[in-house]
Amino acid sequence: MSCLFKKERGSATITALIVVSISTLIISGLMWRQEVQVRQLEHRRLQQQAVWIERSAIDLARVILREDLRNSGVADFIGEPWSLPLAQSRVADFFKSADLPYEIENMTIRGQLIDAQSRFNLRNLLSNDGQQLNSVGILIYSRLLNLIGLDAQLANPTALFLLKNGLAFNHPEQLRGITGYSDKSIQLLSQYVTTLPQVTPINLNTASIEVLMAISPSISREDAEKITLARVMQPFKSSGDFLKLLESSMSSGSQMVIDNSQIDVKSQFWLAQSDIELGRSHFLNVTLIQRTNNLSEKGNSTQVIWTQLSNSIRP
Repeated sequence: MSCLFKKERGSATITALIVVSISTLIISGLMWRQEVQVRQLEHRRLQQQAVWIERSAIDLARVILREDLRNSGVADFIGEPWSLPLAQSRVADFFKSADLPYEIENMTIRGQLIDAQSRFNLRNLLSNDGQQLNSVGILIYSRLLNLIGLDAQLANPTALFLLKNGLAFNHPEQLRGITGYSDKSIQLLSQYVTTLPQVTPINLNTASIEVLMAISPSISREDAEKITLARVMQPFKSSGDFLKLLESSMSSGSQMVIDNSQIDVKSQFWLAQSDIELGRSHFLNVTLIQRTNNLSEKGNSTQVIWTQLSNSIRP
């Protein structure tokens, strides 16, 4: 009897241990799921807060562009208020008298407006109606590819790809669909090109040296460097001012070949970029804003064409 009792007690102990272990696993699983759900809710809440801050940043960018249109002259150039970047700042600094939640107090934001027409517009590879290839745009793009160390032969297949996809092509990242482009080359190219909803000229007051050189084989690197220095002191008020400066710097006997439809000193499109850090989350927003060159009675001179918000979480 004593032996049987000991066996039964041992079995009961093992059973109890198994029950406790299973219960512990179940409770641990429930607690883990609950923690995951809490984190998901927290992330969604932070994301929604970031979205509202992003909307405020976009509204501010649109106000700046409207005021620039109201106060500026006939040209858009670097040095105007829109071109000044917003250094990394605490959101709380803009609401000093407000009682803000802890995470909002520690949220930081930085941003800037970039003239989209300072870059080559891939839409220029096609005609205005988008139904035919644009030989001038293809030549400019091939020169730009060569200037930044990429294969100039990619210009034609890029134009054909754009002709096939039409309005479905709206971002340089889509160049991955063309043989010859790599992630590295697209990352490099994204500093010099953009994709806008319509054909646009290049803004001579904001274009980089490489983009200026791509406009025409008549423009050497030395010429482009002189142009960028000259426009700091005196921005171009017309394409004619640019052509006069270029002509004066060219050697005698040289022929200037430039398609005037490809150049201008004003812009309609800007990229508004903002970078928000909220807790462990990092939000990057890019918005394309179009501005008409005349103020309407209601002041609605700007509109958002598209916006892209990406999010990453630090470990």
